Amino acid sequence: MKTYTTISKDQANNPDLRAYLIRVFNYMGLGMLVTAAVSFLILNTPSLMNLFIATKLTAKGLAVGPTGLGYLAMFAPLGIVLWLSMKIYSMSAEKARNLFFIYAGTVGISLSLILLGRESIDVVRAFLITAATFGSMSLYGYTTKKDLSSMGSFMMMGLWGIIIASVINIFMGSAQVFFITNILAVVIFTGLTAWDIQRIKQIYYMVGTDKTNRERTAIIGALSLYLNFLNIFIALLNLTSNRD
Repeated sequence: MKTYTTISKDQANNPDLRAYLIRVFNYMGLGMLVTAAVSFLILNTPSLMNLFIATKLTAKGLAVGPTGLGYLAMFAPLGIVLWLSMKIYSMSAEKARNLFFIYAGTVGISLSLILLGRESIDVVRAFLITAATFGSMSLYGYTTKKDLSSMGSFMMMGLWGIIIASVINIFMGSAQVFFITNILAVVIFTGLTAWDIQRIKQIYYMVGTDKTNRERTAIIGALSLYLNFLNIFIALLNLTSNRD
């Protein structure tokens, strides 16, 4: 894995760098708005909900799950992310931007299933805690002089660990494993947030002054931060709320 070195104080105070980071955060924020809007629309429109969410009465009560179209929407973001990551430098900035927002919209479909049956207060609380955590780690990643590349490598290994454990737990159905993986997810994606901010700063200097490449890397940076925020939010929601 490539090692990124820290940047100097003078570089950190570069107004052009700050403008670039603002652009990254703007894309991330717009992506979150698209996700929230799609999720809200599905949860409040019965005809749309029936397209993506199936309900059935069982001996244990009402069970919910994705329909066939819902499963397609759940796996579509993975394909989009892989395509965007591999082809980012061979596509136009406009196409990359459109793919990012399409990705955010498809994630909104999956998020509607996660939010179904949650209390509004639980969702708001998880969002506010996520925002505070994400904001503080973003600031740390921007201001620290410490090289966070080793921490980033460790967090990436931990990420693969919780992915594997989560897949296995689909078949095990262990509440303890679910609880532990969500705690680890909060820790790992919080650490990745600081690392990604530092990495985005380094990439800014690597791509130079080419506007097209800067736009492309801003989108990829926004995607990384978007994923960190979303996963912290979902993990905190799982830890702090009960689904009806």
